[in-house]
Amino acid sequence: LPEDRIIERLSPELPGQPDLCAGTVQRLEFLGGTCLAELDVEGLPGQPLLLQFSLNQMDEFGVQEGRRLEFALREDRLRAFAQPGGRS
Repeated sequence: LPEDRIIERLSPELPGQPDLCAGTVQRLEFLGGTCLAELDVEGLPGQPLLLQFSLNQMDEFGVQEGRRLEFALREDRLRAFAQPGGRS
């Protein structure tokens, strides 16, 4: 969800600022008034991440395939789940 990630006003110098992540947009899926961007995140090889953007945010942040984006994830929104049938 858009409220789960932070993309605007990122600065590692700000107190309390979450750790920054970066990734390259590999694929876009338009869903009416929103869009899902699949990112190949630096440091997470083989683990794509989907970020949701409004169409206005797509334009504002220049989200497009092949583009590198910096973002942060809100720590209180992170969840990890074991893969079904996998090791936990």
